[in-house]
Amino acid sequence: MAQLGDATENSTYETIVSLTDETGAAVVPTSLVWSLRDDTGAIVNSRNQVVATCASAISVLLGAADLAYEKKTSTKRYITYEGVYASSLGSGLPIVAEDWFNIINITGLNWETGEDIDIEQKPGIRNMKLVAGDDFEPVFRMNFAASGYTFTTTVNLRNQGDVSIPTSSVVSTGLTSIQAYFQASITSLFTSTSADRKHSWKMKYASNASKVRTFIVGDLEVS
Repeated sequence: MAQLGDATENSTYETIVSLTDETGAAVVPTSLVWSLRDDTGAIVNSRNQVVATCASAISVLLGAADLAYEKKTSTKRYITYEGVYASSLGSGLPIVAEDWFNIINITGLNWETGEDIDIEQKPGIRNMKLVAGDDFEPVFRMNFAASGYTFTTTVNLRNQGDVSIPTSSVVSTGLTSIQAYFQASITSLFTSTSADRKHSWKMKYASNASKVRTFIVGDLEVS
């Protein structure tokens, strides 16, 4: 495998390959195809087994779509050659070779500059363990007054589906307390409907602007 010179993003790039036989002598293949791949092995721009003109020096001409720059992917490109040749060993002999090169990114062609900024909205995690047949009424607090918000709590019983848990909220200055009521009749259900006592749960709110968010998730185990 040989490293070629760098190519420029969205430009034109030509590479010329000369193949050799088992003795190291130059050879003109009887047939040859080439493929263009990225660093993951995926074919680029449908360039899969493109038929080449056989000669002692074979030209591969790439264009803008072959040299497109994609953020968060490798800028490497691999050209794989697969062909058949004849020598003193016989005819129809397979020959395979591969070259690779880097693509130089042109900043002016991309609106993104500098480091990527990842935006992530993740709920808090609260894992709970309950006793089957007991009442359980945990309270969760938010550090803002969620006036007009609607809160819901759901338990997902493993292999059985969802069960809604009664939920209420109290808003005071700069604080909201949310209470979920895991009643005894419900906690008993967690064991009677499934042989597996490990479930999951989540709490969501719908704001007064109709924005919905899951803000707490977790595992729920019943003993």
